[in-house]
Amino acid sequence: MIGSASVGSTKGLEIIEEVAHGIRDVSVETAIVLMEDEEHNFMLFNNTESGKLSIVYRRADGNYGLLEKF
Repeated sequence: MIGSASVGSTKGLEIIEEVAHGIRDVSVETAIVLMEDEEHNFMLFNNTESGKLSIVYRRADGNYGLLEKF
């Protein structure tokens, strides 16, 4: 974390926390396990299966979603 105070504002939305995070080279399944182990709602990673920058996230219905850069 960079700081606990406000780190900026954009068009009326205030950013209250900024976190540096490395990007791991893992499969989708491993990214989900890491996300759950670290108790996060999403995980940014380099997808070793597709070779693309990807995000897995926990959906409101309890399932997972996958976003990939095209």
